Amino acid sequence: MKVTLSKEELQKSLSRLQGVVEKRTIYPILSHVLISAEEEGIFIEATDLQISLREKVRGEIREGGRVCLPARKFYEIVREMPHGELMLSQEENFWVSLSSGRISLRMPGLDPADFPAFSSPGRDFFSINSGVLRKMIRKVAFCASSQESSMNLHGVLFEVEGEKLRLVATDGHRLALYEQPVEAAWNEGSVVLPRKGMTEIRKVFHQEEVLRVYQAENLVQFRGENSVLSVRILEGKFPEYRYVLPKGLENRTLLGRSLLLAALRRADVFASERGEGVRMDLSPEGVLELKAGGGDAGEFSEAVSVDYQGQSMSIMFNARYLIEALNVMDGERISLELRDSESAGLLKEEGTDEYLYLIMPMRMLE
Repeated sequence: MKVTLSKEELQKSLSRLQGVVEKRTIYPILSHVLISAEEEGIFIEATDLQISLREKVRGEIREGGRVCLPARKFYEIVREMPHGELMLSQEENFWVSLSSGRISLRMPGLDPADFPAFSSPGRDFFSINSGVLRKMIRKVAFCASSQESSMNLHGVLFEVEGEKLRLVATDGHRLALYEQPVEAAWNEGSVVLPRKGMTEIRKVFHQEEVLRVYQAENLVQFRGENSVLSVRILEGKFPEYRYVLPKGLENRTLLGRSLLLAALRRADVFASERGEGVRMDLSPEGVLELKAGGGDAGEFSEAVSVDYQGQSMSIMFNARYLIEALNVMDGERISLELRDSESAGLLKEEGTDEYLYLIMPMRMLE
């Protein structure tokens, strides 16, 4: 193989591939990237067997072939090369040479035949604008558990119904749901994808484009203009989230998102110090009082004017959970709906049910 590549474009692709490459593995091939010069163009691939990424890079092919190089080392040397064109050439025994002007170097590689084959796309699933999908992931994925569990709480549910895509994530203490129309939906269904896959989707498809999404038996593949990302489906069922979504909540608060966010951040300084939550006292007079802390560590109190319809009540929430939800909301007016101090609260933007955030209360200590 002998190809000429743009240093800048190669560096960008290698940077994105670093998130996929397996850094601690008993299989050395998984810490490498595969570079292929084919009739369709030049491609670079990385995989950890759960997530695979294939990127097309522009360049001139002088001789076709494949090489397999250590991902981190290759990225680091390309990053330090001067701007301009790089010449990549295959040598005997899987060695590869890289040159640019007066700079030349040689690196050992592995047999490209040992690199895992990239998966076929499967059946058509749906298509969606990359910006819309990134936004959906940003609003939902942070709720997925960071710990593996039997109920797939460490994944995000992708559910296609009609012409809409719904993303749902929960860690058992809170749940986020966001629904948006898709460009097209060829097949209905649902899959659960790992949290790491969400990070890579946002990183890889950072520019505006229409993604075509395919589903095979055990993976979902996202195809853009120059990048293809395959994410393995998590086994097992996602919790039946519809049963926990509350209806007919009678105590409803309308208030400014920025106002509540600032107050919660102040309260959390005292709440997190004691490992407790923030108490919220609501009165029909339209006052929300936030309280946190107490005792020798100090205490915090702040009254916020709100539009409240309901009875006097008190409830305690994890302030960080509320802060994270408010950070991803777009509207300035938000609604907090409650049943009582022991039931989950529902947070959403005023006038729309596209985004729902369900949060369980904490036990109040009198």
